[in-house]
This record gives sequence, C-alpha cells and structure tokens, in this order.
Amino acid sequence: MSKPLAPNPAITPPVTPLANPHPASPPTSTAQTVAVLTTTSTTESDTSSPKLSNKEAAKSPLDATNDSAKVASSVQEYSAPASRAQLTSANSASTPATIAKSNSSTTSIDELKESALSGDIESQYNLAMRYYTGEGVEVDHIQAFIYFEIAAALGHADAQFSVGTMFLKGEGAEKSPQNAAIWFSKAAQQNHPAAQYNLGLMCILGDGIPKDDVQTVNLFRDSANLGHSDAQWLLGLMYEKGQGVERDERKAFDLYLKSALQDNVNAQFELGKLYADGNSIAKDDDQALIWFTKAAQQGLKIAQLALVAFYLNGPEKKHDLYLASFWLLKSGLQPDGKSIDLRGFSRPFSTFGSLVKLFPQVLKQSSVFLQVKSMQFDYSDVSQDKFSSVSELIRANTALLKLSFIGSELTDADALVLAEALEVNFNLIELSFVGEINTNIKNKITTKLQLNSAVADLQ
Repeated sequence: MSKPLAPNPAITPPVTPLANPHPASPPTSTAQTVAVLTTTSTTESDTSSPKLSNKEAAKSPLDATNDSAKVASSVQEYSAPASRAQLTSANSASTPATIAKSNSSTTSIDELKESALSGDIESQYNLAMRYYTGEGVEVDHIQAFIYFEIAAALGHADAQFSVGTMFLKGEGAEKSPQNAAIWFSKAAQQNHPAAQYNLGLMCILGDGIPKDDVQTVNLFRDSANLGHSDAQWLLGLMYEKGQGVERDERKAFDLYLKSALQDNVNAQFELGKLYADGNSIAKDDDQALIWFTKAAQQGLKIAQLALVAFYLNGPEKKHDLYLASFWLLKSGLQPDGKSIDLRGFSRPFSTFGSLVKLFPQVLKQSSVFLQVKSMQFDYSDVSQDKFSSVSELIRANTALLKLSFIGSELTDADALVLAEALEVNFNLIELSFVGEINTNIKNKITTKLQLNSAVADLQ
C-alpha cells in the first residue's frame, strides 16, 4: 500500500462554518465517538481564545496511561476481526454488522468448508468471518477462532490480526494479552495498519508487552504512514507532548490534519485547539470554529463545550448566545434524545443565566430537542442570580415534564422564585431535588403549588 500524500496545511479544507446565526436546527450527528482518555493543556491562550474550565479541558489518551481500564477499553473498541480493506473503508472502527455486510458472498457455508478443509487460505479466513459475524450460520466464536488460527499460521495477515483481537477480547479463546501481542506483531510485520495501531496501544499500557513509549511511536508511525487515522491522531499527541519522541508541534499539526481530513473526531478537536491557541501555528479563529464544529457535530462533548466557550468568550465577531445555548444543551442531550443532563458541566460561563433564558427558544426551534421532556441541573450551577433564569425556563417552557436539581439545600429566596414560576406552568408534572429540603421551604412551595394541579410530584 502506498503512503497517502500529506495534505497541504495551508489549504483550507472544504468545511463551511455555521453561517446562519440562528438556525432552526444546527447540523448534528448521532455518531458515537471513541472514549477520550485525558489532560488540560498547560498553554495559556490570550483573552480572546475560547476558555475551558479544568473540569472540561481537553483530554489526551496519553495522559491516562496508568488507567488500565480506559486504555484496555480503547484497544478493544478498535478490535474486531476484519480484513485490511474493511478496516480501511470503515476508518478502523468496523463492527460485526458492517463486517458482515461487506463480507457477504454467494458462496455457501458447505462450499466454504470444503474449500477451507482442502487448504485454501482465503476460504479458511472467510469461513472464520462467517462464524464470527453469523452470516449464513449461527455465531460461533470457537469455530471462528479455529479457522482464523489455521489461516493465521499460514501467514494470512488479516487472520493474524483477527486471532490477536480474539485473544485480546477473550472471544473463542481464553483472554491473553500476551498471545494477542504475538499475533498483532506477526500482522504488523506484514504492514497491517490496524495491528500496528493496536500493538501501539498495548505498548502505551504495557499490556501483554513492556511499556515502551519509543516503540509506541514507531508502531503508530508505521500505522499512520499507511493512513490509519487514529494512529495519526495519537502520534500527533505524542509529538505535541514530546512523549517517546522529540516535541514537535508542527509535526503534530500535520498529523492531526491528515487524521481530521479522514473525519477523525479527536483529531478535529485537537486541530481546533491548535488554531484557537495560535502557539505552534498561526492563530485562526475561523479554522478553530470549523474544526470544533465538525467534532461537535460528531458528538464529541468536549468539542461541544469548546463551542460554548467560543461563542461566549471568543472573538467579538463570533459571539452568539443562541448557538452557545444550543451547544450547551446538545452537550447534555442523552442517547435516548428524551432528557438533558447538565450536571457536572462546571461553571466557567459568567453568562449562564443568559443561556438558560434562551433554552425555551432553542428547545422549541431545534428539531434535535423535540423529544426532550426532562432536564437535570446541579443546583450550585444555577443558584444565586442565575436561579431567576431557571424560573423563566419553567414559566416559558411548554414541553418539559420533569425538572430535577441535584445538590444542596434550596435557599428561601430560590424557593419563592421557583414557587412563583410553578404557579403559571401547567405542564411540569414532577419537580425533584437530591439533597436536603427545609420543611418550611417545602411547605411554601406546596402552598404555591395548590394553584397548579398539574404538578403531581414534589420530591
């Protein structure tokens, strides 16, 4: 496989930032992203750059190498038996469903078995894949492992990679990172990019093989040169951090760009950060916004929060409370699309109250929020002067059925504000708190709620 040509960093990618400041439904995606493994940038940007609190700061996989669970989980997420072509077409994140679809064939199981038993290596591999995915036969990981291993022993690189992933996950064989590393190494020697990538991840952790940052760099570099987008992204992080290699932010940028142009969500976010900070490359707010938006549209929460900060604290010409409100709500939208959880988002935004005031408008105008019936807040995030904005949310909203606050005891002032708002809202059916509620305060709310028969539950 030939090396892909490096994109010219000076060329603006064909991405258009949101042009309409108040779209009815900003473009979004339900695609799930990989787990982001960990740390805050130590570089201070100027006052015009987007700011994130420590709690929300960008995380790097390379900062959690001692977190075995996170790294092992990331390795497994990118480990499903598949051919090199399938992994390339699926950007290395193949699932059994996509594999089965791409591996469909008119060849019957009996014909494959006969050919496999006669020693045909491709038939052995394809039969193993059929057993793994359940295409035309019941899923049987033991049989899949047997046929993968036969083909792997004969030098089939995709089969070697598949045996490694099954050892890594404990599918069809006893879980063994050591054996996984052996088979990944065999495939890696045949320039299998996913095997090189997985082996690199195992090197970061020291899982099955000794921890070795220099060897990790070498493995990621080999995989990145073959076009593996996650290897490009992680190698970029290692260059940016100077881990296992001399620190070189320009090389990090080039690698992020290659990966981002393959729609790698994490690389898109890292690229956005570099443009926003303007330390290793020329500061470019337009490019930062483009890449943050692309990552946010793919569902990366930290990118969504970066957009909130950008629209609040970024360049004056980019200020937009509506879009800041949209992305804050989107960051808390749950997978079922029916609830928004804003607990733990921290409080870096001095204009949070202004964002809450726009929540009813955003919830009503954006189709992505049409099914939302429930919202949760940390009480500490909305207390004091910001609590009046929540009361406006209650007054104006015609969709929410449940509102929950998680936190400490409700103050007298906030209780009265809340009660007055509930007097005119006949849709909310449940108001709940996690924490102590003063008896007198609860009585005040209950008295106010006598005018509102719709509120069925005060917890």
